[in-house]
Amino acid sequence: MTSEASDEQVFEEVTEILRRRARHPLETTITYDDLTNLITTRSFHKQEKAYHVLLSDISTREDEAGRGLLSAVVVRSNGGLPGEGYFILAKSRGRDVSNERAHHEAELERVCAANRFTNA
Repeated sequence: MTSEASDEQVFEEVTEILRRRARHPLETTITYDDLTNLITTRSFHKQEKAYHVLLSDISTREDEAGRGLLSAVVVRSNGGLPGEGYFILAKSRGRDVSNERAHHEAELERVCAANRFTNA
């Protein structure tokens, strides 16, 4: 782990990890805990506020670029859905989250389709 990584380097590393998951045909999702173990530019705890702010920022930037809420690929180990913060973000971005599971499945499809053939 590099202690001198800039916020942008951390942002880019995590974004690329999530994009690779979105392109993976069999294992699209990853748990919050497993994602923290893959990040090399900074140490995070799965419940750390900065970690969730980072995921929210990544999703916002990706959604603004038309690629959907990329953090949809990050889920809780129990239940297979993202945490509450994800659904708050999704609602604020205009998504209908009245049925969380249906929303999540649709958003995953959107994210996967947007990342399937791109290195963006």
